Amino acid sequence: MDQLMENLTTTEAAVAAGVSLPQINRVIDGRILPDHWYSTSPVRTFRTDACLFIAFYYETADWLTASARLQTIRDAAVRRSTWIQWKDFVVAEHFLTVRFDDLWKSVDDRLHRLADAEEMVVEDPEILSGTLVISRYAHLRQSRRGLGSKGLPDRGKVQQWRSRTATFDFPS
Repeated sequence: MDQLMENLTTTEAAVAAGVSLPQINRVIDGRILPDHWYSTSPVRTFRTDACLFIAFYYETADWLTASARLQTIRDAAVRRSTWIQWKDFVVAEHFLTVRFDDLWKSVDDRLHRLADAEEMVVEDPEILSGTLVISRYAHLRQSRRGLGSKGLPDRGKVQQWRSRTATFDFPS
């Protein structure tokens, strides 16, 4: 997985930032982030780099005041960077220095795991009538062979399965 997703849904952003969905919605409703880091139409989405600052806002709540966190985010917003450049980003103001490298690593890890999980999802009309499934389990798809008219295994198929699976008892 070489490329991270450019835009994330609110749920994906919550996973990447390591926060809850209500906290994600509060970021938009409370205007915590600058407008160019998210969109509200037609659905709420976030740029990937916004997740770093969402995580920063909530993870530093015990150490920094809300105004200090917002000021740090505003200072970062004026700088246009690629995702990889945010890793070494530092905000220094008066006596306070904020380094984002550790936080960036944890958000980057969650973004990569999220992207890897998304790559595993497939949609195939032959698998559960087009329902999204994880490709690792695609081999468990519905088999047209041995299914009755209602999509259930016929009695002969159940008997075959019973003989192969002694530890699992199929209902008759």
